Amino acid sequence: MPIPKVQIVSRIFSPEPAAASFRLSALRDGLARAGAQVRVITADAPGEENTDPSITRVRVIRDKNGYVRGYVPYLSFDLQAFVHILTQPAPDIYVVEPPPTTGFFSRIAAGIRRRPYVWYAADIWSDAAASTGAPDLIVTVLRQVEKFVIRGAAGVIAVSDDVADRVRQLGGRYVDVAFNGVNTDLFNTEVQKLTPAELVAHGVKEPFFVYAGNASEWHGAEVFARGFERFWQSNPHAQLVFFGRVAVQEIEDIAIRLSDQARDRGIKCEPIVILDNLPPKLAARWQRTAVSALASVKPGAGYDFAYATKVLSALACGTPVIYSGVGLARGDIADSGLGRAVDYAPEAVADAFAHMVDHGEDYSEQRLEGWVRANRSIKRTGTLASAAVLAALERAREQ
Repeated sequence: MPIPKVQIVSRIFSPEPAAASFRLSALRDGLARAGAQVRVITADAPGEENTDPSITRVRVIRDKNGYVRGYVPYLSFDLQAFVHILTQPAPDIYVVEPPPTTGFFSRIAAGIRRRPYVWYAADIWSDAAASTGAPDLIVTVLRQVEKFVIRGAAGVIAVSDDVADRVRQLGGRYVDVAFNGVNTDLFNTEVQKLTPAELVAHGVKEPFFVYAGNASEWHGAEVFARGFERFWQSNPHAQLVFFGRVAVQEIEDIAIRLSDQARDRGIKCEPIVILDNLPPKLAARWQRTAVSALASVKPGAGYDFAYATKVLSALACGTPVIYSGVGLARGDIADSGLGRAVDYAPEAVADAFAHMVDHGEDYSEQRLEGWVRANRSIKRTGTLASAAVLAALERAREQ
């Protein structure tokens, strides 16, 4: 049997930190373990030099926060990906990551090359647009594009059972589920905690809470800044650390306001500390050292199906999580005792901060890590996703 050749088409890929990067890297590893050859078409990674010959990176337009997000940035990738699909040696099958515009151009190009493709459904974009109050015309057009992509796919990989159900309703065939996961080789309880000297170098002391990763509008991470502002009034020696892209101005405004209050009270440490993106190994050390990690999905932002992978990375490091809002992670945290799942409200978040300061050490590190290894390891994700891709290829060959 010939070696399967697979090409991943995605505007985002490792080392750019995002859930899509993690699952697609895991898919590539899973396909490699299964004996497939994998190539990738993706966007250039800011500040990173591409040394992997199997990855083709194209220069794209990014928004002011550095994301490839919005119709113009999407098209800046989609059109180049379209050309590359048509001109590069054709694989046996493509795997295409959202947005639907990428799927639209990829379906047309794959059809021209007479090759099947698999759609990796992390969410239902038309549902998200509808829930955020987008104009009816935009929702209608987006839904038709999404149906066009889903119905043309030889298979669909969904990141949850709920997403899989919606894919089927939209006409998807052969839908498999591969939950998002985390790399337990990088994130685990063997990770060395930050030393007091390392913390002080960043103006931080224990106890502190950490929000690891991007804080965009749909995350609603400002609820933690609001809740911390309440909590800090009676706990002025605690700190809140954000690292990653903070795209919400309110977080910075609250940080400045609390900084002024701390100075008036003679407190030297900044209550809220905002750091730049950190490499995964260092991010793991921050999460390992925190009294609790934070994650949220804002209600009504159109991402109710989302599963914040920052939840998994923290738990794998043995750190309990405060989760605010909606999303699939909320049930896991509440049902399995992995931290505190609270409403999207500053008062509820403030109470959760107080709980963790008093009881954070009551959570067993080994139990938290063990839950991730048993349920959400990225290796398992990659194995399931790669099996779905190869099964789609086999079906296509039989037709």
